[in-house]
Amino acid sequence: MIICGDCLEVMRGMDASSVDAVVTDPPYGIGFLYGDGKEMADNPHDYWEWLSPRYAEMMRLLRPGGFFAMWQAQLNFKHFWDWFGDDIHIYAACKNFVQLRKTPINYGYDPVVMKYKAGAEPIRPTKPRGALIFLSLIRLEL
Repeated sequence: MIICGDCLEVMRGMDASSVDAVVTDPPYGIGFLYGDGKEMADNPHDYWEWLSPRYAEMMRLLRPGGFFAMWQAQLNFKHFWDWFGDDIHIYAACKNFVQLRKTPINYGYDPVVMKYKAGAEPIRPTKPRGALIFLSLIRLEL
């Protein structure tokens, strides 16, 4: 099922603990200029002010033991533990290209913040029996 709408409004209308996984690639809060507009923030403080209510809703929707993964930007790396908690793991989403920006060094991967929601054993099927209920917020509104 695909639901079109403002992600925050849509999530607020969903039941708590109703999804097994949240995987999202939101804007990174680095002031990137997309074809249809500029990101809402270009610094960590303003970005977290925008992202934190969305993150809180994602955590509310996750079942205990549910899986969370969020692509982020290298520029905000030092804030991840303050924002997402001490129980996170960072994985490298390696790129087969480098996005050339006007910086001395460009990054060859994006960090992905991953964790399981506390309160139950991680949801990890031993034998795939069917689809898990999955929430994917591919594009959060700019």
